[in-house]
Formats: sequence, C-alpha cells, structure tokens
Amino acid sequence: MAGFEKLSRRMAAIFIAVVLCAVVLVVRIGALGEDSEIVQAAQGQSQKKIEIAQCRGTIYDRDMQPLVNAETGYKLVVTGDFDQVDDILPSIKKDDRSYAREMAKKEQIFAVELTGPVQFSGGYTVPYKKRYGSRFLCPHLIGYLQDGQGFTGLEAGYEDFLRQAGGTQSITFGIDALGQPLRSGEPLAQQVPDLEDGVVLTIDKRVQQIIEEEGKSGVPSGSIVVLDCATGQVRGAASFPSYDPQDVGASLKEVNSPLLNKTLQPYSVGSTFKLVSATSALEAGLPLSTRFTCTGSVKIGDTEYKCHRAEGHGEIDMAQAIELSCNCYFVQLAEKLDPAFARATAQSFGFGQSWQLAPGLLCQAGNLPSTQALASYDLPNFSFGQGGLTATPLQLAAMVNTFARGGEYLRPTLVQGIWQDGSLQEQETPDPIRVMEPQTAQKIADAMVAVTVTGTGRQAAVDGVRIAGKTATAQTGEFGEDGIEKLHSYFSGFFPAEDPRYTVLVFYEYGGEGSFTAAPVFAKICARLMELE
Repeated sequence: MAGFEKLSRRMAAIFIAVVLCAVVLVVRIGALGEDSEIVQAAQGQSQKKIEIAQCRGTIYDRDMQPLVNAETGYKLVVTGDFDQVDDILPSIKKDDRSYAREMAKKEQIFAVELTGPVQFSGGYTVPYKKRYGSRFLCPHLIGYLQDGQGFTGLEAGYEDFLRQAGGTQSITFGIDALGQPLRSGEPLAQQVPDLEDGVVLTIDKRVQQIIEEEGKSGVPSGSIVVLDCATGQVRGAASFPSYDPQDVGASLKEVNSPLLNKTLQPYSVGSTFKLVSATSALEAGLPLSTRFTCTGSVKIGDTEYKCHRAEGHGEIDMAQAIELSCNCYFVQLAEKLDPAFARATAQSFGFGQSWQLAPGLLCQAGNLPSTQALASYDLPNFSFGQGGLTATPLQLAAMVNTFARGGEYLRPTLVQGIWQDGSLQEQETPDPIRVMEPQTAQKIADAMVAVTVTGTGRQAAVDGVRIAGKTATAQTGEFGEDGIEKLHSYFSGFFPAEDPRYTVLVFYEYGGEGSFTAAPVFAKICARLMELE
C-alpha cells in the first residue's frame, strides 16, 4: 500500500512538470506571434534583396516608339566564385570596379553594371531598361534626373506620374547568418515593373533623329524646329550643342551653354519678321505693288538705316522686297503703318506671349515693344525685326507656319496625351486663330517661294521640291575681339509649297549671314524629310 502511494505521488509530479513546460512554451510562442518585428527580422536575415534599377514610366514619340527606356542594360549579380571577380573587371563599369573588389573580399552578394557581355559562372546577368541610352534623343525636352527625381524638362514636369508608373526592379537571394549566399545560389524571387504607362509626345522619332544629326554637324550653337503644318504639332525640336543626361556635370563649363534649351529662349529676330510687317501692310490695305526705292541706305529723322546690299536694290515692290530681303524697303513701308496696328498684328502671331509647351517646358515671351516705343522711335527697326524685338525659335516657327496654313495661327503643341491602362487620354489642343485673309497669306507665300528660286535663300533649294522660305541675319549688339558685330543666322520655310507638310526653322547662334550658314542646313533637312514621305 505504501509503494502504491509513493508511485502515485511520482506520477503527479511528472504531470505537473509537463503542464508547466507546456504553459511556458505557449507563452513564448504567443509572445513571438505578437512581436511581428522579431518575426520579420528573422525572415530578413535569410534573404537579401538586390536592387537592379529604379524604373520610371516611359516617354513615347507619336508612334509609341520609346524615347526613354529604349535600350537594354545589364547588371551582373555576383553570388559565388568571388576569387575570380578580378578576372572580369574589364567587363564591369569603371566606376563599379573598386566596389566589386571590396564586396568580393567579403564574399557577399552584390550587383555591378556591365559594359558588355561577360561569361561568369558565379552569378546572374540581369537585363533592365536603361533610362537614357547611347542613342538618346530629345535631351532638352525630356530633361534629366537628379538623385532619382526629375530635375528638368518633362522628367520634372511629369515627376509624380512617371515615378508612380515605374517601380523598383530587384532580385532576391537566400543568405546565411553571416550575410553570405546559400550554396544553391538560386534567386528566390524577381520583381520587374511594368513600364507601359507613360507620356505620348507629338515628336516623330525619325524627324528628331534627322535634325539632331544635321544640327550636330551644321549648327554649333542654336536650335532646329520642325512643325507639322496641318496640326501645329512639334515633330522635332533640338537645341545645340547637346549634352549627356548621364553625365550632366561634364557640360556645366562647356562653351555655347549645352544645358540651355535654346528652342525656348528669346533672341534677336532679324528679317524673318519682315513677313509680319508685310502682313500688317497688306491687311491695312496697302497693295503688294507698293513701291519704294532702295539706294543702299535710307534716313529717317536723324537715323540712317542700311541695307545688306551696299549699292541698293533700286525701285522694288513688296514681293521683291521679301525675295531680296531689303531693309530699306521695309523701313519706308513702316512709315505707312499705324504703330498700334503693327504691334497688334505681331501679337496675333504669338509674339510677346509665353506659354507652357508642356509641364516643365515654358516657351518664353521674348520682348514685343510697346505701342509707345514703336510710335516714338522703334517702328523702323521693328519693321525688319531689329530694335527691342526678341522672340524664341519656336515662336518664329509658329509664325512661319501661319502662312503654310493659309493665314491661321496655331500655337505649337508637344504632348498628345497620357498612355495609361492600355489607352490614350488625349490632351486638349488650342484652336486656330485667323490672323489674315487667305489671299494675304498666299501673296506672301508666293514671295517666299521666290526667295529660294531667285532670292537670298537659293542655298536652301532642293531639287524637285517647291520651298517657301525666308532668310534672316540678326544684329545682336555684341562684338568680338576683332570689333566686328556678332550676327545670328536664320532660315525658315515650309514645303512642299503647294501642299505644305513641314515647317522648319534653323537658328544658328552667331552664325553670320543666314543665306550662307542656316540655309544649307535647311536644305539637307528638307531633302531627308521628303525622303520620309
């Protein structure tokens, strides 16, 4: 009986001990479940996520051809064979090589940018979309990033949308407690953002390629603009010199201001503006046959105005004055014009007005002299595009395009809309504004054709194409060390003249005579654009 009691007491003690252990275990599990940070930390110690790229939404041309995210780059994620990393250093981007050596010594997983194909058994080559590739177009329109955020241009203007349309591309591996890869080295997961959503521009990638190539060889500093005559949409816009958005710092101290978007900056205008003066005269009732004599100079009050042809043009009418770009004719014509009406005509062409071409891109207003200034002293200079008048290359292109459109001004646009969830949300477009009667536009357009046939713009001519154009050479008030004034060079026009397709403006900063510097560049662009047709 005593033995039985002793056994019972022993079993009871064992039961109580088991119960106590179970209670402690339950408490510990409960505490662990409540403390999610502990759980997450434990999971984090077994994985390592390698960032491949911070991706952003795409910017497209009018045909949905990507202008960014257009080229594929490659990163090497090293997960083993660390002692062989030195052998592949030539294939690793120069800036990443010291980092690669350091991480290889620690035998920890890391990623580096590749400059070309590489054979390496201890890692994975991961493709990704490069934001800016080696054939990157439209840098002054698209802009660039700083610290991963849009800093200029469309990148800045559409920052929130482009960032949200992107994401982080990454690859995740298993690691041990020391942060070293597990023996298998196999990735656990990959994340690749869908970059379909983005901004659709009116730019034609083929047109942009042409003007950037021709500008690079023919316009050391300046701008080229191409508009679609019918819609006023910007098919191409380039500023020179260009810059590399992947190495912006290299351009900060270079000559000719590579980071400045000259397409949207105001400059002295020159003789392109004679088209506006002719419009004012014809719309005021003066006939195209109005004649004045050019002797090489003309004096108004105490000021003498000179023509580019020292011996003068003799007696000519308005069409001939456009064809030959005669300053003296337009100075005398200005005396027949009402200053307020002349200014209002210029304003109807968009002069003196700024507008947002797109978020992040502002076309500056330039300077349109006041009616008082024109009435007092500036109207003679104003008549041939000098004096206080300044305008941007884009404003001038829009003005020239008005004649291609039969007298309707249409403010240029750059953005077609937003591509999201597989459909285009189109942007509203401005309405055309009737600036002159169709017959006025036709008379001036005919004179512009003569410019490229027998006038000052013969070097802009292209066989088989009728071009309506205008030369310009603008005084700047700036002088070189030789004491000679620096001159801006322009040629602008539209073609084919009988059925206008493109309006093109070439601005060559400090290029001298427009007839000899800007006009040949225009001809090359015209020939290549017609080949596209």
